[in-house]
Amino acid sequence: MCTGTIISRKIAKTGGPILLKHRDISSSLNNHRGNRIEYQSSSRFGKKGIISVVDSHSLDECSSLCGMNVAGFAIINTATYNLGTRDYNNQVAPSKLMYKALAECENAIGFEKILEQTIRKMMPANYGIIDKDGNAFYYEVGEVSWTRIDVNNVKDNHITFTNFSRSGNRNNRIGLDRCVTATAIMNETIEREKIITSRSLFDHISRSFRNDFINIDLKKQDNPFGDYFIDGIFIPLKTTTFSAAFQGDVAWVMLGYPPASVVVPVLMNRELPPFMCKSGEWQTAEICNKSFELKKKIFDINVGEGNKYFNFNRLYNTAGTGYTQQIEELEDWMYENFDPTFSEISLADFYKEYYNRIENTYNCILSEKTKDDQYSEFRLCGFDQKFDIIIPRKECYAKRVLKTLLNK
Repeated sequence: MCTGTIISRKIAKTGGPILLKHRDISSSLNNHRGNRIEYQSSSRFGKKGIISVVDSHSLDECSSLCGMNVAGFAIINTATYNLGTRDYNNQVAPSKLMYKALAECENAIGFEKILEQTIRKMMPANYGIIDKDGNAFYYEVGEVSWTRIDVNNVKDNHITFTNFSRSGNRNNRIGLDRCVTATAIMNETIEREKIITSRSLFDHISRSFRNDFINIDLKKQDNPFGDYFIDGIFIPLKTTTFSAAFQGDVAWVMLGYPPASVVVPVLMNRELPPFMCKSGEWQTAEICNKSFELKKKIFDINVGEGNKYFNFNRLYNTAGTGYTQQIEELEDWMYENFDPTFSEISLADFYKEYYNRIENTYNCILSEKTKDDQYSEFRLCGFDQKFDIIIPRKECYAKRVLKTLLNK
């Protein structure tokens, strides 16, 4: 269950289009250990011609979850469930197709050549690509055919997509609720900000707690249930594993759960920050591990059906001391001090200073003690009670949500 956005060059701050991939995985993938970034090689672009985000448990050097290459070509995808059957045994998986595209392509012409070569073998998916010439295209790829939209020529100057394909079977609406919400968020963000940056996408998409189907936005109104809310109805999920934005020769990457992760800029043809690369037993980036540790304090009820609920108040609160709020203050320093024209020495110094600040922030947050850190089954009162609530000013209902917690 992923979310993607393609921003036209007409409204991108630096003049070049932007790609965002917000990745979710199936809750059944128990072997998932996190993600990392790495250089990948190809015969056309050389040993370090590709920067990709990959699964930490993957040993496949010809697989990419999203990435960019030295030619200025970048690609993302989301799964789709209304363009045909998805068969991992007999079709080319999106991660394989994206690596092939990154290994061979400079632009849409090359990508479409690969699509034509792969007809009748393609696993249905939605793709976004950008290139160094400022082109930005959205593709809906079925088993035997594909459609394309030129994002630089669409009215709203963006395409925001999830697991619902516009050209597919409209009776299968998996992902439609997130698509509606994410598209509305982008339309309002563009209207308000006029010019879009990668930060706009992370703040308003990857860290959104808004759902237009029940007319609620936890970041703009009081949580009607106190500290906790149900997981699974917003763009960031417990199963979200990273968000990454590509623009020009810069990849802005959040490894781990985005509300508990930190944005790190990565430059093509430069040394990668070691804390974003493989390390430790599971080959997971250190930053990803830190994010997952912090996520435990957010999804902190581990008995009964407690894994369905998260402590929103620990992420955002009116005092401005939420975990995400502290991380966003840390990112302020990064956005103010990062320069894509850094020399190698200056870039290394920047990463060293940024990591020190990251480590201090995470250590402070993780060391915080709260009165609710230890739970018992008695704290789960209300999980099996069905009830309705009326959200102020909207006669909308949310069923089977956490009604109350004891000893608040």
